[in-house]
Amino acid sequence: MAKLLVARGWEASGSLGADLRQALTDEYVIAVGPTVRGHHLDAVLVGPQGLFVLHAKEWEGEILAAERRPWRERLPSGRVVVHPNPRSDARRATRALRAFLRDEFPSLRPPIQHFVLFVKPGAKLATYGATHPPCTTMDYLVKDVNAAIPQSRAASLGDEVRQELAQALVDRQLTTTQRAEQRFIFRSGGLLGIGKKAWTIRKVIKHIDRYPEDGIHHLRNGTLERWFADQGARHLATLAHEA
Repeated sequence: MAKLLVARGWEASGSLGADLRQALTDEYVIAVGPTVRGHHLDAVLVGPQGLFVLHAKEWEGEILAAERRPWRERLPSGRVVVHPNPRSDARRATRALRAFLRDEFPSLRPPIQHFVLFVKPGAKLATYGATHPPCTTMDYLVKDVNAAIPQSRAASLGDEVRQELAQALVDRQLTTTQRAEQRFIFRSGGLLGIGKKAWTIRKVIKHIDRYPEDGIHHLRNGTLERWFADQGARHLATLAHEA
């Protein structure tokens, strides 16, 4: 059984995360619902061989995929529903994950594989040939994941690295160089006696290194902890609280 990490709340029985936990072995750590560089992902499987991004779709009936055009869902009633091509979303997710890794795990460059996951059992792919991203169901997910990345490209991520990476995906909505939604204003260090403004974690740390007393001040009054928490850097908010 895989280990499950949830970005918000908890996963009830029958939910995507709970089903994934049952389907996968303990080699995998599942990050459910992470927001990576502003991009929401349904789930990321962190396995020994790399990262697997799942784009969960509650579609029904026949699914007609296309290379560049929108995908269509033909319901049992005969009605056709048009959906954006998931290929574009997969590309954006890859860029977000690569930027995340550069900031938080610069030594890692694991392969990233995407799957469109049909959550409902009635969905059936009605397209010949391969799709991009490839499609799978919960019944075939393990088989497809195991076959997705050739051994020559596998990352060989260790147990501790997989755990740390998955935890970071759910905890670190704001990475080191990512611009925050709200700036942090220090009590000093700016022009004309105005507090220094910092928009990234890196700038915050740089200012504290230069003015340690500012860091002590904002740690003691809780403003730094609140900013980290509000901007999505939960791991740093925890450290600030414990300091």
